[in-house]
Amino acid sequence: MDALMIKTLLCVVGLPTAVLIVFGLALEDADVTEGRPFVVTSSQSDAVEDQRH
Repeated sequence: MDALMIKTLLCVVGLPTAVLIVFGLALEDADVTEGRPFVVTSSQSDAVEDQRH
């Protein structure tokens, strides 16, 4: 029973923590892309052009 309770606690505590981390990373990525959108888009378009040539 102890092992089962430990696993349950890990799931209950770990899942919200993982969700918060994922949302935190997503928000950080959004802030970075908003801060320098031209750098991101220009590097992506350059990569696409390199693939076409």
